[in-house]
Amino acid sequence: MTDVIGEFARAAGRRSGHVADLLLRIGEIDPVAMEDGRQMLADDRPRLLLNHVRSRRHIDEVDRFVTLVREYLSTELDYIGYVRNDDKILDACERRRPVMLTAPKSAAASDVYNVLMNGLSVPDRSHRFEAKQHRKLAQVAKAEARFW
Repeated sequence: MTDVIGEFARAAGRRSGHVADLLLRIGEIDPVAMEDGRQMLADDRPRLLLNHVRSRRHIDEVDRFVTLVREYLSTELDYIGYVRNDDKILDACERRRPVMLTAPKSAAASDVYNVLMNGLSVPDRSHRFEAKQHRKLAQVAKAEARFW
């Protein structure tokens, strides 16, 4: 089996680098290992978050990237959103405070809010916010900043 994996790694490229093909080769040697590999791929569901997005083009290429991952890695990606490149993040890091508190109305803070509420569907247990109203979160963050 080590030889099959090594051969696959050396020959991997645009035409031969599909994980599904590797699983078929492994299945010829050990069918149980092939099924275990398929099950691991089916159980794994990574999420994609674009960070430091500078142009709309980056966001538009997400579908292409997800398709390539599906084709070559036999894995489904969940796209959860993006965070734009924003100097406010650097300022917050230098101050060692969350960007949601230092600049709650910035583009990056809005993007983080959208990722939390829409991309990850994080429940708001206090029922204080709506999924599209990051301004209210900014007000609450500013009021709670004194505790930081």
